[in-house]
Amino acid sequence: MVRVAAEAKDTPELAGKFVLPPQGGSHRAFLTAARQMIKEADSHRDALIGHGMPEAMLADLGQALTHYEAASEAANGAKGQRIGATLGLDLVTKEVMGMVGLLDGINRYRFRDDPETLGVWFNVTTVVAARTKPEPPTTGEGGLQSAA
Repeated sequence: MVRVAAEAKDTPELAGKFVLPPQGGSHRAFLTAARQMIKEADSHRDALIGHGMPEAMLADLGQALTHYEAASEAANGAKGQRIGATLGLDLVTKEVMGMVGLLDGINRYRFRDDPETLGVWFNVTTVVAARTKPEPPTTGEGGLQSAA
């Protein structure tokens, strides 16, 4: 549509009416600009078709924008759900950690005369933090050291 309008030099009313929205803008800005272009193209349908735009193009573009808008709304809804779920997990984690702290105090007292069972309790209540994959050792020249 933009290219057809640009090539329609003999139809001055199309000049400057069809400009692609800037990349990197918001989805809302893109949708607004695209819908405005479709509306403008509809009012100049005959001129655009006369310069090579396929007749079904406006309907197809409108339908594609409707699908894009629905997908964007679904993605935004999923993002909101993920954020909410993360916050919920944080709350549950704090609650569980409080319970474990309470049990820790009780079991330290309970197993105070049984070092073996107390040791087992310490092992099962120790949380190992996530570790990052270690970098392989390198030589001074950036190559790998031999295993030997």
